[in-house]
Amino acid sequence: MKEKSEPRFPNVDWYCDICGDHLNSQENFNDHKYVWKCTKCGHKNSISKDNIDYPYKKASVRFLSFLISLARSFFLYNLILLGLLFFLNVRIGSGYFLIYYSPIIYFILLFVSVAFERSVLGYNKYHSNFFSSLFSLFNDVTHPLRELFNVVRLLFDLFHPKSFAFALWIKQFLKSFLYIAIIIYFFLQFNNMLHFRNIQWINLPYYLLSRITKSFGSLQNVIIFYYLIINIISFFIYRTDKKKAEQGAFRISENTLLLYAFLGGGIGALGAMFVFKHKIRKPLFVTVVPLFIILHLVLWMFLLLLLG
Repeated sequence: MKEKSEPRFPNVDWYCDICGDHLNSQENFNDHKYVWKCTKCGHKNSISKDNIDYPYKKASVRFLSFLISLARSFFLYNLILLGLLFFLNVRIGSGYFLIYYSPIIYFILLFVSVAFERSVLGYNKYHSNFFSSLFSLFNDVTHPLRELFNVVRLLFDLFHPKSFAFALWIKQFLKSFLYIAIIIYFFLQFNNMLHFRNIQWINLPYYLLSRITKSFGSLQNVIIFYYLIINIISFFIYRTDKKKAEQGAFRISENTLLLYAFLGGGIGALGAMFVFKHKIRKPLFVTVVPLFIILHLVLWMFLLLLLG
């Protein structure tokens, strides 16, 4: 059995993603921790085997991986747009090639990229192809939304009293902006195809909810179906993060884990926390996840009483 003092990654130098400071030389640095907060700029760096730049992990390969991930999110949002238009009985003109063929293009990209990540980058080797693809699909939906939060954090970093590498800041900001452009494109296309010139966007959620309720028979059925799906997803997301921790692989961010609990997956998250003994020693998760559960219970009880 290895001693705790023995490095997990011998002869590997770690550098901060933001300020570029040498993490190994920082006081009390321990590569047994999966996240290390840089003492110079405060950025939380992932310490895992997936972050090691082996010779085959050239910049061109990482850039190709980024482009594939960006393309996946783009075509998935086109697929979501296609589903919404079909649900609203909106006819699509012949000129919208990308929307028409988005399901085929997306799933080809998805399976190609999963194979690429496993064979070239070495990610997710302990998951099946199906589970890796399923997790990638969820990641593609939330990635542009998470980049919105990242831009806010980067803007705050501009006024941070500690120094940071401006070139790295620009790189991260541009990456986030490209993902946010997908959301902007989605809304512009949606607005253009529905001719929302005389319709208020605020009425759309109510209209969609009415259509969904009609399809499921009642609002209660919609709520039950939504919470069943989001809690199953949340359970497996927490399970995946636990597996990644055991394998020393690239972790799912805490913001993402809390996001699924906030969206209604609190019961699945809490169940996974105790079943897999994951995050149960972190006061933030032990406190916030049950609060999200209580918040959703109160919210939907109020809405059900209000709607009769």
